[in-house]
Amino acid sequence: MNWLWLMPAVLVPGVAAAFLLSYRRLRLFGHHVHIERAQQLFLMQRERLQEQFSRAAAVAGMGEPYEFEQDVTFVRERRTGHILALVELRLGNTGAADGTTPVGTPRKGSGIFFLERGHWHTAGKMIPEMSPLEVLDRLQGQYEPVVQH
Repeated sequence: MNWLWLMPAVLVPGVAAAFLLSYRRLRLFGHHVHIERAQQLFLMQRERLQEQFSRAAAVAGMGEPYEFEQDVTFVRERRTGHILALVELRLGNTGAADGTTPVGTPRKGSGIFFLERGHWHTAGKMIPEMSPLEVLDRLQGQYEPVVQH
């Protein structure tokens, strides 16, 4: 009978450890589901979002012609944890105004789309002169890749 007092001392930490491990796995699973759902939503709404980008960019004065490329790169902003979609833009065909890109060479940029409260939005902003992969490479401290499913 002297060993009965050991049962709570062993059971309570064991149950607590099992709960914590299960909780972490459930949170991780929920996180992956959230990311996957966000990616699916973006792809389903892509045409509408690109139109929204074009309208916002026109209002902001981005008069240069551009085309959206097909690939989408999903990233997470390290500071806030927000999920962004970066779509490469091919800008005009005139070269950079500052002379860094030869005339006739299409320039590039990354159109920014952001997920807020389960909905994708854009303000028509872009990161100039960098493809989405270059954004990840050069701005590692600001963005991290989100695994695509």
